[in-house]
Amino acid sequence: MAGKKRLTQQELMKLCTWTTMLGRCPYTRITLIKDGLRCLSPYCKLHCCKKIENNAPCAHPRINNRGYCHQHLLCTGITNDQRCMNYIKNHDPKAFKFCSQLHNCIQQDCDAERTQMNNVDLRYCPDHRCSVAECASPRAPNGSPNCESHTCASPACLATCPGAAGDPHDPSRFCERHRVCASAGCRRFAYLRENGMPANFCGAHFCRWEGAGGCDEGRAAASADGMCAGHVCVEPGCLKAREHRVDGASFCKNHACTAGGCRFRRWLGEFCPAHQCGRPGCDREGLHDHYCDRHRACSTPGCDRFREIDGENVKDHCEEREDSMRTITKP
Repeated sequence: MAGKKRLTQQELMKLCTWTTMLGRCPYTRITLIKDGLRCLSPYCKLHCCKKIENNAPCAHPRINNRGYCHQHLLCTGITNDQRCMNYIKNHDPKAFKFCSQLHNCIQQDCDAERTQMNNVDLRYCPDHRCSVAECASPRAPNGSPNCESHTCASPACLATCPGAAGDPHDPSRFCERHRVCASAGCRRFAYLRENGMPANFCGAHFCRWEGAGGCDEGRAAASADGMCAGHVCVEPGCLKAREHRVDGASFCKNHACTAGGCRFRRWLGEFCPAHQCGRPGCDREGLHDHYCDRHRACSTPGCDRFREIDGENVKDHCEEREDSMRTITKP
């Protein structure tokens, strides 16, 4: 019986380098072509990885019928500063670069990497994810850059809105241009302030507070001046607006002390006890050590008597000292 033909060195170099315990693969090595570049693979068509990198064929054998080695089937994403060890989506490096479990956008047929923000998986890539920060929902199919919850619910409007789950008529489902009243059951557009910014409520329900910054609350049902409960005078039975020109005011202009910057309740007249004249029965403002112009103390040091009053003329001294000075000045 004739012996088996021995192959020459040149013939061996043409054979696939795949080797098992049963021997070497008998098939011929193949040439891979990429962008006109021809690369001789160390393997035959059954065993070669089809990947060409740095103008050289991959040196590892394929492990599945997709035609790629283990290294080129691994996801290219990073997990905990290490390369992901999951296989590429569909085991197809020609179509995808990332695994379906952690890194590939879950949008159908998308091959982009999904967004990771503050170690939170947002599931979609930037082109398919809602543009609102930290929202993991897909973009609405109407061309909006946001998901349905963050797209204005007004017909044909694609502007961003704060977003809310549930009721599509919720005020947060509308952009600033189309915002509706936050009052239950009201579908009117929100009141537009003088600065161009919409209130949270319509003209019939917004708080008319005139203080700095306005107010975003809804008006109290019984308010006489269209104020919210927090801006109604605290005087029992009074429903008027608090004095907006005084910081921290609790009373309306009818009940607040009229002294500049005072936020306390007036007493007998227009002033609180701290600002009213200390003379019993006098309701004037106490500008001079707690006394008004007509009841201020004698200007003589140490004298605490009231000054003498002659009609509308208020003397500099009390009656006793005025009499003494008149006596001295008589001829």
